[in-house]
Amino acid sequence: MAYTSANAGQVGPTRGVSLDRALRKLFPSTSKLTFNPLFRAAVNAFDAVPRLMFPEFRSLPPNHLRIRIGVGNRILNNQTHFLVHARDFWMFVFSEGIATMHSDILDIGVGCGRWAHWLRDYNFRGRQFTGSYVGVDIDEEAIAWCQKHYDAERFRFFVSTDTSVSYHHTAASNRSIRFRSPTIRSTWCSPIRCSRICWKRSWRIICASPTGSCVPAAR
Repeated sequence: MAYTSANAGQVGPTRGVSLDRALRKLFPSTSKLTFNPLFRAAVNAFDAVPRLMFPEFRSLPPNHLRIRIGVGNRILNNQTHFLVHARDFWMFVFSEGIATMHSDILDIGVGCGRWAHWLRDYNFRGRQFTGSYVGVDIDEEAIAWCQKHYDAERFRFFVSTDTSVSYHHTAASNRSIRFRSPTIRSTWCSPIRCSRICWKRSWRIICASPTGSCVPAAR
């Protein structure tokens, strides 16, 4: 069975479910482990060989950043997971006419760009994403990586001053912060890290979860 984000959570045998639960008891939060220098060095070292063998892996974020945003138990083999995870979501968005390749998109909880990279790298018969993409996150390291590896003409990334129990922050604050843009109406970032994608459609901002459900936001 081909792997897609739609069936990522499906597990066949009961034995596999039990193994996942056992691993989760030993490592309840791998995102926290990614701040450990030894863990970071180890998982990034295992990522070196696949990057040499497969050119498509070389543009991915470091393994510890991919693990930080969630890869299940794929600690050492999550490259393909990262590459295809956003595909089904964007296929739904474009097929439903919710957004186009020219839309202005706001990604709250962008992490290291798991949703954004699909638009950055899309190039079919010369057609590319020509809109604007703004990513916001509380993870300064992830935002710094995105700022370095995405073209500034289409993609902009900002650090939120909100706090989290899982993410280190040098400029912590309990306040929400407001972003203004000539092309994107102002919106508020909540203190909760979320994985929602927002974009301006007509006069309003639409929010959609990775599952595709849409809820209208304030004008």
